[in-house]
Amino acid sequence: MDYKEEKNDLRVRLANSYMESEDFSMEDNPTHFDELYMSPRIVEHHILNRGNTNVHENIDEEINSVKSYKAIFYKGDSLASTVYLVGSSGTGKTIFSRKCVLEWSYHHLKIHDDVQSTPKMNDLFTDRDFFGGIDFLFHIRLRDGNNVCSLTDMIKDQLISRIYDKEDIEKEYKLILKVLDENACLIVAENLHEWAHTPEASCACTHLEKADTPSFTYAKKACIMLTTRHWRFHSIRSAELRANTYFEIEGILDRKGFVKKAILAKNGHETYVDTFFTHFADRKFAKMLSVPFFSMQLVDLYLELDTPKTALCDICSSIVKMRLKKIPTYHQKAPQTDPVHKRRKLSVKHDEVVEALSELAIRTIVSRESSLNREFSQDLVDEMLTVSEKTIALKSGILQQQHLNAKQSVMKVSFCHKSIQDFLAAKFLVNHDDAFETLIKSCKEQNNYLTCIRIKQVLIFTFGLKPRLGEESG
Repeated sequence: MDYKEEKNDLRVRLANSYMESEDFSMEDNPTHFDELYMSPRIVEHHILNRGNTNVHENIDEEINSVKSYKAIFYKGDSLASTVYLVGSSGTGKTIFSRKCVLEWSYHHLKIHDDVQSTPKMNDLFTDRDFFGGIDFLFHIRLRDGNNVCSLTDMIKDQLISRIYDKEDIEKEYKLILKVLDENACLIVAENLHEWAHTPEASCACTHLEKADTPSFTYAKKACIMLTTRHWRFHSIRSAELRANTYFEIEGILDRKGFVKKAILAKNGHETYVDTFFTHFADRKFAKMLSVPFFSMQLVDLYLELDTPKTALCDICSSIVKMRLKKIPTYHQKAPQTDPVHKRRKLSVKHDEVVEALSELAIRTIVSRESSLNREFSQDLVDEMLTVSEKTIALKSGILQQQHLNAKQSVMKVSFCHKSIQDFLAAKFLVNHDDAFETLIKSCKEQNNYLTCIRIKQVLIFTFGLKPRLGEESG
């Protein structure tokens, strides 16, 4: 193939890979992504406003909301060099970035039927043809590149190794470098807060060269979008910032429209929408309903329980119970030749699953291995959960597992949402006073700021479940 044919082949391989990826699903059903997707509220701020929590407080206000992809990725008449998309957990950073990836794939695979070519009702971004001007889009997960400092190396590890045969990787890597240097490219790099370029990282950098963000030197025309949480963005040294503004994502703009879509998708009646918002009328739910995960869970709870409780702790508890309720008590036959099963229970009750998951939750929150990354190894799950407990946890969706690479068998596991993990960790602390005391003592003695950030919501849940612990710990 000549250079033009090689580029076209690369483009099609990337687009097909994204379309087939298990990453692009919403609530465990890949057909739901486009059906349920609603535009988020995104606001542009000057970089000097980093850390100012009062920059924008009214989540219902539409003034200054970004209304096009071009407004995010362009500065003047050319692509911006770096875009920072900042937001709290669950506000839609990942969903928005993957929507961009899918829109690019739709365009370059020419998947433009009536559903995809027509802007959907309540879809704020209408310039979907913007992605026609992006020659190549590279989507990477920074959490999978913790021992790598270069974005191009991550592209090689996460994309080239997935879409090409092993013997072609080095050849195609050279093609990638040339493409990045000569074409309009967009690099979507998810979750900077889960990337740790520590002195122990096995890359060529020296200790003094360790940076706050991955390095990238090859592309002249590329735009890099980094998604991250506020605390991680605020920690980037000013000298490393490569933009004068940043974008804050604040969740779903049209909460009622999203809830309506979710209810109808679950075969609920349209009249349920008004009664749903009557039940969750408290102002505290406005922000929660802007978070896609919780919107879906609240819809499920409402359709199942009619009048669910409205405290966050009770909501998380109900979500766990609701997911487990869908899975019957699990019984497994022990293979005759497998001695490991002799020490494992072959049937398990849901309360036992919750207890096992609670211990797993607290361990993965405070462990050094998971200090920046809410994913953990399958080996750890196998160590802490029985076969039956693991099966129920995965089938219920409380735990989710994913291949690190489409061509590898290595798996990573995570809880369905950080709030569920925090709640389960709190349940463990409530039932184990010694573990609670050890955790509090460790935070006070070591003045471990990162650990304190990670366990803040855990402690809130813990003190709600058992107020005495809060009184005693001061």
